[in-house]
Amino acid sequence: MYTSGKIGYEKPNLKFYDRVINDLNIEKTECVMIGDSYNADIAGALRAGIQAILVRKPNDKNYKLYSQDFREILKIIRKISTIE
Repeated sequence: MYTSGKIGYEKPNLKFYDRVINDLNIEKTECVMIGDSYNADIAGALRAGIQAILVRKPNDKNYKLYSQDFREILKIIRKISTIE
């Protein structure tokens, strides 16, 4: 788990996402951001080239990868992996 305090950058700063990707030594296509803030978590991840799933918040932006709870996340991740 990575936090802004641990990394030293606040989301949606691209350095936050780059640090996680580099630290894990993975490709951006191997990573999925799961977050409850569209502006910080989702928009930031998308700008960084990372897939993102919005959870629990109202989906007022009509974001396509959305779940009201965590139970649907695996289904969404499976859907993402079949697209790529």
